[in-house]
Amino acid sequence: MKRWLIMLVSGLLSMPSAWPASEAGAPAWPPFPTPSGASVSWVAENIRYNQVPMQIRMMHTGESPARVLAFYRERWKDAGGKLGETQLSPWRILSRSSGAFLFTVETRAVPEGSESVLTISRLPEMVAQAREALHGGRAPLPKTGHDFPMMAGSKVQMDMESFDEGKQGRMIMHRNSFPIEDNALYLREQLLLYGWARHKDNRSPDGRSRTMVFSRGHQELVVTLSRNGSQTEILSSQTDVE
Repeated sequence: MKRWLIMLVSGLLSMPSAWPASEAGAPAWPPFPTPSGASVSWVAENIRYNQVPMQIRMMHTGESPARVLAFYRERWKDAGGKLGETQLSPWRILSRSSGAFLFTVETRAVPEGSESVLTISRLPEMVAQAREALHGGRAPLPKTGHDFPMMAGSKVQMDMESFDEGKQGRMIMHRNSFPIEDNALYLREQLLLYGWARHKDNRSPDGRSRTMVFSRGHQELVVTLSRNGSQTEILSSQTDVE
């Protein structure tokens, strides 16, 4: 479920966040156990996906996926929480919810043994409780993409923010039934009000895709619009060009 996030996270750099980093819900993360001898590297140490904080690691080991899952079943069997297993070929998935957190192990076979994605996320209801405590009362989570201009009736598919060594990045994907040209005109006008200047605008020969590049200070915003059946899909990525 999270493999595609690895590619997206690597492209996120810096942007101002509508929800301040101090409020990002970056909790004191509990440790994620790993088998002895495993090679573990960070994919994302602090991101927020659709308002839910999470961490993602990649793990490689000489053990088979079956042995990897056996390690976690044994480690977690007496640790409390709920375990669940499923398979989405070629990946085998084991998850455990405990307290405020959800641990997920996704593993598959590779020639050297196994490759696994380890994800720990804060449960959404716990994020809401943390916000209520911070604000001294009811404080529902903002809607995904709530502060980004989009046409009426648009549906947000992804709103992902990253926080890395004081830098923040964001990527938003949404879709609607309006033509590409209508979306492009609306975004161009709205972003102008936000202080952005358009300096590139490329259309495909068949008219089924368009890419616009905006800048504001040291920041760059790339908006890619493409037609998929009866829907227009819009992917917006804001980065620091320094």
